[in-house]
This record gives sequence, structure tokens and C-alpha cells, in this order.
Amino acid sequence: MVRGSLPALLGGSKLTLSLFGQKIETSLPELEGALQEQVGGSLTDSEQAYLDEIHASGAIQYPEKPSSSQRKLIRPLRNFGLVMTVPRNAYLADAAEVQLTSLGKLYMRSRAPERRA
Repeated sequence: MVRGSLPALLGGSKLTLSLFGQKIETSLPELEGALQEQVGGSLTDSEQAYLDEIHASGAIQYPEKPSSSQRKLIRPLRNFGLVMTVPRNAYLADAAEVQLTSLGKLYMRSRAPERRA
């Protein structure tokens, strides 16, 4: 009985987010839809493997700067908001390191049960 009720209760829950100085009130389903739209579907196997690597090591360093093929892998993940460059806001060609964003960490945490299976 509780299992069937929880999604209904949580589905109507409201969250208040503060983004760029603006407060936004939304529901969990709306937030989920916005995040799915941001990511644009599913990740490729190589994108997922790259996220797994970053998650395991904390960051991937590029002392010689990322190659063109590495940038092609990083770019969509950065555009999805899952990874960020160090220094912040650097062009990919100038990145010394790539780390997970908060959204990327949440995504990886959500996959934890899946990886154990």
C-alpha cells in the first residue's frame, strides 16, 4: 500500500530552487523532465565509460591538453552539464583537468545499484 502511495505523494512535491538569483518552484516530475531534456536521451558506451573513469579517480588530468578525439568525447558530456573543465570555463583545448559536476555526481550515484547488478 505504501509503495503505491509514495510515487503519488512525491510526484506532487514542490521544490524551490535558486538559480542565478531567481527562485523557481517546481515539482519532481518537472525537474526530472528538465534534466532528461538537458542530457538529451542516453549516453554512448564510451561516454559512460569516461564518466566511470572520472568517478573512480575523482578527475582526469591532461598535462599535454586533451587531443581532438578526447575533446570530441568530453564536449557532449560538458554540454549535458555532467563534467566541467579545470580551469573553470576554459576551452576544451586548454583544459588541464576534467571533473564531474554536481549533476554528474548525482547521475553516477543514481547508477550505483545498476553497477552492482
